[in-house]
Amino acid sequence: MAVGTNLVQERGKFILRGTLLESAAATTDGTWCDTHGVWPLVVTTEGTWTGTCTVYVSNAITKPSDSDSTKPTFGSAMTSNDSVTIDAHFRWVKVAFTRSSGTVNAYVAGG
Repeated sequence: MAVGTNLVQERGKFILRGTLLESAAATTDGTWCDTHGVWPLVVTTEGTWTGTCTVYVSNAITKPSDSDSTKPTFGSAMTSNDSVTIDAHFRWVKVAFTRSSGTVNAYVAGG
């Protein structure tokens, strides 16, 4: 799956699934993805990597610029494969990666 989110209905409930980083092998600001109002969300990082992954959130009316890393962060920065639960409504979410080595994927799921 390319970077982005999909909203699907399963068993009468809306579920959000998406990819926030896909095989990131260089430092990246990440891509803002629409949460479609689904919560809670869980963001996970997976891969063989060293560096820092930071989860950003926003309630901006329109999608922020992907290079905008001045929005609030959520949870602690991740320095290994980990997850963070977002237990509040946010319109936008992204993961930025500051790379030392390796490749990382970041996924979001919620509902």
